[in-house]
Amino acid sequence: MAFTVDNLTIKKAATDKAVDSSTRAIESVQTAAAENPIILDFDETLFLRDSTTEYLNSISPRPLGAAYLLAAAVIRPWRWLPARWADKKISRAWVLAALATLLFPWTLLVWRAKAKHLAQAHWNDQLIAAIAQNPNARVVVASSGFSWIVNPLLEHLPSEVAQKVASEAVACRFWQGLADREKGSLDRMTKVLSQPEIARAVLVTAKEQQNTALLSAVKTPCRVQWPEAEFISAMADVYVPLVYSERVKNPGRSHIMKRVIAGHWAFLVIAFSFLSDHFLLNATGLLLLTFSYWCVYEIGYWENDVIGEKYESKPVLSKRFEQYKDRLRLDTPAPWCWAIGLSVPGLVLLEASNFEQTAPAAIEIAAHQWQTLAFNSTLWVCFLIAVRATFWLYNQFNEEARIWIYPFLQTQKLFGFAMLVSTNAVGVVLLLALAVSRWLHYTIYRCGGDRGRFPLNTCCLVLYVLGFSATTLSSLDPVELITWQAGTAFIYCLVRGIKGFHSVHSPISLVSQQSIPPATVPNTEIAAQPAPIIAVSTFQRAVPELGEQELSQTAE
Repeated sequence: MAFTVDNLTIKKAATDKAVDSSTRAIESVQTAAAENPIILDFDETLFLRDSTTEYLNSISPRPLGAAYLLAAAVIRPWRWLPARWADKKISRAWVLAALATLLFPWTLLVWRAKAKHLAQAHWNDQLIAAIAQNPNARVVVASSGFSWIVNPLLEHLPSEVAQKVASEAVACRFWQGLADREKGSLDRMTKVLSQPEIARAVLVTAKEQQNTALLSAVKTPCRVQWPEAEFISAMADVYVPLVYSERVKNPGRSHIMKRVIAGHWAFLVIAFSFLSDHFLLNATGLLLLTFSYWCVYEIGYWENDVIGEKYESKPVLSKRFEQYKDRLRLDTPAPWCWAIGLSVPGLVLLEASNFEQTAPAAIEIAAHQWQTLAFNSTLWVCFLIAVRATFWLYNQFNEEARIWIYPFLQTQKLFGFAMLVSTNAVGVVLLLALAVSRWLHYTIYRCGGDRGRFPLNTCCLVLYVLGFSATTLSSLDPVELITWQAGTAFIYCLVRGIKGFHSVHSPISLVSQQSIPPATVPNTEIAAQPAPIIAVSTFQRAVPELGEQELSQTAE
């Protein structure tokens, strides 16, 4: 974030003045005179949780609330706001809280019912005691949260301090929440306290960035990280498909959009749906089955992390794993229930896509094909069991063995759908190109190479072109293969593959155009240079510890 000179000056002044000791902060509250207002930040200070997150955690029914939060994380609706409010830090909390209230209006009633229990469980007892011991205390509660969330909690302050605390917090309003958050805490505070009062005030906060201007304006700024404060993500203990993959395994990487939709379902659509008379029915059915598949597949992700933490000396785990490992377990019936629940309508739509009638009529006919539906459901469940067994086997072996199990996982991921819907030579070539390119990408990683330099999508493009060319040349009727499906597959691979060239560290050029032609290098220098290492066995290397930015799928 770019700061102006004034902002930098304010921030430095606030940092220089702030008191970091919780003991000194409590003393400042205990000894504050009547003319020195006490401004207490609410979230993670007076209330040792994040009130907005707790509000989102109260959405009922909880699976629906978890699905809403996952959808919001994927779609990111705050990015649709005008540029001045598109900053995630300003808008994300307001968008999530406001939309939750509009979509689930009963949450307001649920929140008021839970407020007393939450407040009593998470008050900062040290600050409450300090206020109680100061007969002159005049407390104003400030928050960058929202009034309809914070005020119901304030109603349940202990009786010994309730008279000393303003009944309503200085917080952000519902419809004007974005504007309030943009103005900042100092501007909001001026509506309650005069500037001389603010200049004499004591401020206790755990959030320096949100209160920089206010910290610099008060007489006694206290910036304290309370050890009892804890941030727990909303719905962290509720299973919803792909929450673990999106939030824990690949945080901040748009796993659902990039890996599930663009990197899996789109290929299935080109390979299978293009051959159906009901394209949309077939594609929608494949989408439901794709999510059904991933419900079971991501159990392997969770298992991989648990085994890595238990047995590996340097496991590659995201920072969020510690937060979720005891709250969101995938070794429960929930993923399987979701997988089966999603598969039933998906199988009906796939069956309906085989009929020539209109879409509504075809769906009605397919829904009454009980024997076919039962057979396909049994087939699909057996396939999911095979996927789970393969991933379990993959997780039990070391890195060397995983190289050879990995292609079976990829083959299942792409060709397993052929049990239910047919494809042709173009579809086989496309799916095989994707499976082989991912295997090469994974092998480079497991053999010690830098797979960040390997353009995976470009490799998929090259393999598709080679496979399609070979299939066309060997066909008795090559013209039959030149179809809209083949063209779409090429264009899609091309669009994805062009981006891969940007990941190549060294530009592609002729040898004669290199800055130092090989002929000009003395033979002694050439002999002294070590041979380039393409891949090193994992038995002959020490695996460096990877940071979160380098973290990637152990099995895509």
